[in-house]
Amino acid sequence: MFRLRLEGKVAVVTGCASGMGKAIALMFAEEGAKVAGCDFNAAEGQKTVDEITANGGDAIFIPCDLRNKEDIVHVHEVTMEKYGRVTTLVNAAGICVLDYFMNQTDEDMQKLFETNYRGTVWMMREFLPDLIASGKASVTNIASISVYQPESFAYYYGSFKAAIAMLTRNLAREYSPAVRFNVICPGPCDTGMTPDSCKLEGGDPEAVKNLISTLLCDRVGTGKDIAYCATYLASDEAEWVNASQFTVDGGASFGGGDHYLPE
Repeated sequence: MFRLRLEGKVAVVTGCASGMGKAIALMFAEEGAKVAGCDFNAAEGQKTVDEITANGGDAIFIPCDLRNKEDIVHVHEVTMEKYGRVTTLVNAAGICVLDYFMNQTDEDMQKLFETNYRGTVWMMREFLPDLIASGKASVTNIASISVYQPESFAYYYGSFKAAIAMLTRNLAREYSPAVRFNVICPGPCDTGMTPDSCKLEGGDPEAVKNLISTLLCDRVGTGKDIAYCATYLASDEAEWVNASQFTVDGGASFGGGDHYLPE
């Protein structure tokens, strides 16, 4: 009998307003999951959920600033009130600062820490008891190829993503087999964090061409490329996949070189 890959799953997805988070939320819903999406950008986050429900899916949007613990508690409360359980957590929200090292300020570092690292930690802490209670749960954290390949100009961004990747895999030791923990390390993708010059729409064609030249595939990645991997990791197909790090980068980490430059 035909069955959707995420039927019966209840997923919380951060960063659902755009980019990878939006693509993941949409694909999860297409595959049968109930989705609680959250994002700082309420207008765009609601649009994602409206798109899901317009296509027959089941989803809610909850505004959330990951720098605010009370917001995260609220996401948890609303999700549990609506769905009663959570089986899947995907931390896809993030920000990036690209600049020369001496130009990056303490404020830049703090902002990246609060959103990319601490916010992810708080989300996991808030939802872990419910994930454990669900009996067959998963956490997928979106990191970056800068976890293991130095990326010039993404200094604090790469450092905090590396910290998340190591934390994620360490948590698998403590919480398995009740909860599987995995990491996705994307390469250059066309998302809201892409420098304007490298965007596929409205960018500089020469800059896009130069970016593609650093890859082994013949195009820049999209949020959907990452969503395919996230969907697999959230599905029962991946029940023997744990404490793993998945590189989805079009060959960028093999090709080497700096993919983005300060603007």
